[in-house]
Amino acid sequence: MFLNALEHLLRRKLITLALVLFAVFMLLFWWGVSSSAGAVDKFHREAGEDTQPMVGPEGKAWMALATAGPMLAAILIGLTIIMGAGVLPDEIASGRLSLWAGLPQSRRSLYLSTTLAPLALCTAFGYLFFFSTALVVRLYFPFSPGNLLMAVAAMPVWISVTWAAVTALSLVLGRIPAMLLSFVLGGISATMGSIVELGKVLPEVGESGVCKVAAVVTALFPIDRGYRAIMAGLLPAKTGIDELLALMGYAGSVSAGEFLYPLAWAAVTAFLGFLAFRRIEIR
Repeated sequence: MFLNALEHLLRRKLITLALVLFAVFMLLFWWGVSSSAGAVDKFHREAGEDTQPMVGPEGKAWMALATAGPMLAAILIGLTIIMGAGVLPDEIASGRLSLWAGLPQSRRSLYLSTTLAPLALCTAFGYLFFFSTALVVRLYFPFSPGNLLMAVAAMPVWISVTWAAVTALSLVLGRIPAMLLSFVLGGISATMGSIVELGKVLPEVGESGVCKVAAVVTALFPIDRGYRAIMAGLLPAKTGIDELLALMGYAGSVSAGEFLYPLAWAAVTAFLGFLAFRRIEIR
């Protein structure tokens, strides 16, 4: 059942579109990074070997990856929302789910084997998008990732929040409302998450009422925390421009609670989605 659902997802034109968008992005990103590296080398050759760069390779890598991150996240989250919102409604509307429901298997097995397909596929795309981009940056601006293991572990955690939310909402509200609400909640959470990150670096921001509200919002829909964990793991640990990067939404540190809470939130939401699925009559 899982492989069948995965096969139907891979046949969609949406997958081709996402890969084309990523290929165009990577071409433009590689062009920009290589041009920047070439311009820096030319400047140092003309200025003399004793010229000290204002920002080291780690700082340049930070800025390149921090710039690429939001675009990659937009493509990936959009892909997750569209596929997650449609997988069960499409299976029910096409009649395929009724055929599977006639086999000797539980509703839980039917729910998980169908809905886990978009989670697995989007997680695989996430590794492709983010890690290949980091590799391109590393070719031109050598750096050591802050915590590569955390970035690897955080990818399914990040994707699972959107996946669980849009899957559950699609069963309660329908496909289109679920997509719209997930996009809105994700955008709000990402904006508030940037304020939370800034508060980690600037105490006056961290103690403000706005930052406390932002922390509550990101707890209610914690999609932002997984993304920050990925970026904190991929980006260099030390750059010397921490305040500037905090203004861009990256403090460079994620606590264990921030990492584990989205996973627990996604598990609870997925269970609520299963409860809604159990009430649906499949014909």
